Amino acid sequence: MTIPKRPWRSMVPRIPLLLLSMFAVVVLLLLGPYLLRWLQRPLSSVGVWTTSQWRQRVPGFGFVLAEDRGLLEERLTQCLLQTVSLEPLRQENQNLKDQIAFFERQSFRHVTARVLSRSADPLQSTFLVDRGSDDGIRLGAPVVVGKGMIVGKVTEVFSHAALVRSLGDRRSKLSVSLLADTRPIGILEGTSGFLLMLRFVPNDQLLAVDDLVITSGQEEGIPSGLLVGIVNGVSRDPEAPFQQAFVEPIVDSSQYSLVSVILPDISP
Repeated sequence: MTIPKRPWRSMVPRIPLLLLSMFAVVVLLLLGPYLLRWLQRPLSSVGVWTTSQWRQRVPGFGFVLAEDRGLLEERLTQCLLQTVSLEPLRQENQNLKDQIAFFERQSFRHVTARVLSRSADPLQSTFLVDRGSDDGIRLGAPVVVGKGMIVGKVTEVFSHAALVRSLGDRRSKLSVSLLADTRPIGILEGTSGFLLMLRFVPNDQLLAVDDLVITSGQEEGIPSGLLVGIVNGVSRDPEAPFQQAFVEPIVDSSQYSLVSVILPDISP
């Protein structure tokens, strides 16, 4: 007769193994961070040594070599200089395209001129262009850029050149209207600064900030509808017969080297 083994006796050999495993886990939990710190330095040293060997033996591996870095920096500088030099040409090309499109829509007689020089006097704002009376330019002719933005009027004419007074010049005057109301509303004057002053606007005239100001067409040789600027601020005095406003020009004439001069209409 075989006596069956008791289950608890079969577990006796396994108890020491279980205790040993639990002890190992506790040791790893307690000493694990210290072991990782101890192993970190030699492992890092091995990684740095391996990387340095690859950099020496394999060109282009990892970071750029010192001799190549100078070449790349030089090429980057050349690219930046080319970008800076090409940007004015890009702007000039876009300005010329806009002028061509504007005159195709309006059918005004005109000549394109290049700016030769600008005044150095801070109280004046004039510039000289390379077209004159031989090209049909007359006194008072409007000068425009881009999509029909007026930047000044011709004040002196020579055979092959003309002097243009910018709108910002303190001696400049221009009859203007609002885009929403084409009746003349006042006279726009230069202030020797960035903003223009709109004067002699009747108090009953509706005038608000952000209104678009255009030429009125009341001056000989200057067509109506040329873009001038945007109302920046309005000043009203209930006891005065007129109100006035500051107008911000749409464009800065000093930023353009190519302009167009509108010629007088000689059609019968």
